[in-house]
Amino acid sequence: MAIDPGHEFIVAGDFNRHDSLWGGDRVAETSRQGEGEPIVDFMAHVDLQSLLPRETITYERDGTAATTIYLSLATTRLADERIRCTLWPEEYGSDHRHIHTTYSVRTWEGATEPKLMLKEADWEKVRRELSTLKTSRPTPEGLNEMAEWLQEIVSEAVRKHCPLSRPSPYAKRW
Repeated sequence: MAIDPGHEFIVAGDFNRHDSLWGGDRVAETSRQGEGEPIVDFMAHVDLQSLLPRETITYERDGTAATTIYLSLATTRLADERIRCTLWPEEYGSDHRHIHTTYSVRTWEGATEPKLMLKEADWEKVRRELSTLKTSRPTPEGLNEMAEWLQEIVSEAVRKHCPLSRPSPYAKRW
């Protein structure tokens, strides 16, 4: 499997596999050690790192069983940008513990330009403005100059009498 080095990703879930890499030394001494070998191989193949501290208990049953079977793995850059990875502070009566991870990730803040809301324009005022601009500015001679002049005065009149949208920061870039 080829992984694009420009992409970062997180793999998390209840893997129900045991290994001393995440479960700690007590797992190494049991018959369950090595169950997570396919996960360890996958981690090595795509360069993932475990985010939870080793030996963090993510599953407890009636005080008789305690183990780490929930994993939170991430690529190197995301692991480096992790602020913390701990168990969720609230328990909801389940024997499974939720993982809470916080990152310091830089995101792209695209400049969202306001757009003309042409449906809301006051077209009567645009017409009057065009009449004023046509008479107040000299008409050029050449065809190209005339086209630029016309585009300029129409744009000016529309911008003056057409409201601008308030773009949402959540708007799609396209």
